[in-house]
Amino acid sequence: MITRKTFFLGWLALALFSVLGMARADDLGSFLAHADAVNNFVYKTYNISPGKGYSLKVDLQTEIRTYKGKKDRSDFKIPYNSAFQKVHVRYARTVLPSGKVLSVRQNEIQDILDPATADSSIYSKARLRIINFPGVVVGSRIEVSFTIISDLPFWADESFRLSDPTLEKRVIVDIPVRSKSRLPLLCSKLDDPLVHFSKLEKAGSVIYEWTGKDLPKQVSEPQAPELQNEPFCLLLSRFASWQEVSEFFMDRLRVNKIKESFSLPNWAAKAEPDKIYEGLLDHLSVYPIDLFDTNIIPQTPAETLEKGYGSPLDLAILFYSILKRQGISSSLVLVNTQGVFVEQLASCFHPGLFNQVLVRCGDKFYAFVDKDLPPGVNEAGGNLGLDIGEGRLVKISSSTHNQNAMDLALTLTPQHQAFGQCSFAFYGLSTKDIRKQMRYVSGKELDIKICEILHHIDPTADLRGRLESKGLYELSQVVKLSLGFSLDTPLAYTAGRYFFPLPDCELLSRLGTYLPERHYGISFSQAQVEVLSVTLDLPTNLGPVRTPKASKGRIGPLSWEISSRLHNGKLSFYRR
Repeated sequence: MITRKTFFLGWLALALFSVLGMARADDLGSFLAHADAVNNFVYKTYNISPGKGYSLKVDLQTEIRTYKGKKDRSDFKIPYNSAFQKVHVRYARTVLPSGKVLSVRQNEIQDILDPATADSSIYSKARLRIINFPGVVVGSRIEVSFTIISDLPFWADESFRLSDPTLEKRVIVDIPVRSKSRLPLLCSKLDDPLVHFSKLEKAGSVIYEWTGKDLPKQVSEPQAPELQNEPFCLLLSRFASWQEVSEFFMDRLRVNKIKESFSLPNWAAKAEPDKIYEGLLDHLSVYPIDLFDTNIIPQTPAETLEKGYGSPLDLAILFYSILKRQGISSSLVLVNTQGVFVEQLASCFHPGLFNQVLVRCGDKFYAFVDKDLPPGVNEAGGNLGLDIGEGRLVKISSSTHNQNAMDLALTLTPQHQAFGQCSFAFYGLSTKDIRKQMRYVSGKELDIKICEILHHIDPTADLRGRLESKGLYELSQVVKLSLGFSLDTPLAYTAGRYFFPLPDCELLSRLGTYLPERHYGISFSQAQVEVLSVTLDLPTNLGPVRTPKASKGRIGPLSWEISSRLHNGKLSFYRR
């Protein structure tokens, strides 16, 4: 079993796995030697307005060192949200090795919808300003200066590990003395010996500055912690408490202005929240999109019902409104479903930590990002979320833990053939995945799926009967699949003994591929359990010689339990 919490704490102390060794900073020469490009400087200045907005000025110069660097860096992308941000490119140019300057023309600057939100383009405000640098060759420099003006209150994330090595990165936050803006947690998160902090008061402003020099690039590794949880990431916010953050969202989402004057559909007339949830997902379509990729303003419940579709936020507001209309107490909870461990950042008061909205009702948290999620199952279980009605962080639970279980029962004949039954049970988020795989398959596709299941048992297994399913076509908390099979040669024979191979532990195998030679720790966004149960009904002419050794224990977040026993001619094996 792999649990969520321990993986995140301390960015998973690498001492737990001696194969990792200790992370060490490379010297300047080594991290520049094989770089495809190098940022000579990155200067970012935030100017906080006396009101609620701010501006960000960025100056960047990157040296192209290889063909790959040329291919990857010739286009520069500026992400922004058109609902509350504006982008102004002051200049962009290529400086050739000869010193000749090629300025970017207006027709070489494009503005497009962020392709990552294309499936929900009806609600997307996420855009990319793309600068196509002309004449880029190895040895040239690209230079760009631009400004982003935002209407939202100030918060930001600043990583001091970028996609390329950086000779100097400087982040400045300029706050007018007369401003009511506050930055109470400027340095509480950053823990990087390569970055130095200073604070200066002059000319009616308080200026905070972080400067990092000779910064190695960020290394891409599977299951690495999200940037916000890394020690080289700085989180900034003008909010002084979670209550203030909640008030911002309550105002933006217009929670107190939601009108209940809409006709209650028949499927919503039932007072049980689970049934209302199932009816809502059955009758309405959802366009999955993150909160800050939208304008953060929901449709009215009446509008969502009339359209028959909405974003996850719209469906959450509708569900919340129906419960309120029915006199059922509930609240809106903001969560992170992208792997950021909020508990570690509980004192940062950072609105940008959250990307989805759940509805809390009783002890369940209802999610609206996917039509295949059972009531109360969500992607934030074990993390902290922000209850904007109460103005505080709360622990998110999922109504069912995430577990995959395989139960394999074999009856061996004296001729060493076998007849068996195999059952699979999927719980929690695993139900969503198996529904997507099996729910709408055609007859031929089902035959292929059955072959895959049989191959997972044994490549020579033949189907007996038909595949049975339970919970596949409704939003059940568990989905079960079972089938019968036969094996002509279930046991491998060598040196006078028969061997029965047990299926691998996929979780452990996957974890093993993540460990060697890592720079960072390991994080998993959800706890996961994998269970294997095998029963062999042995003929009288066979008996066990050796079985897997029983054991149980824990190493950090990884726990296990293995047992085996022989009783009345049946050999049982259990692994969790």
